[in-house]
Amino acid sequence: MNHLMNWIDGFASVIESYLFTGRRYVRPRKGKGFKDDRMRLRGDVRRISIDIKASTAAYGNKGSSGEGYKSQR
Repeated sequence: MNHLMNWIDGFASVIESYLFTGRRYVRPRKGKGFKDDRMRLRGDVRRISIDIKASTAAYGNKGSSGEGYKSQR
């Protein structure tokens, strides 16, 4: 019975998307959309990498296998 209900629910969602013109997501602007996304993503990666680097600096850098961890000081 669950299989039938899932099938009916999926079919209803497809029909709903054709009957109603409104979209549930934001459409990208025309023009520089991909360029803006790439620049924002690059900035996000830069911020995250700086944060990861700062948070791991407290633990030091791992030396060779016999040395353990070295402090940053």
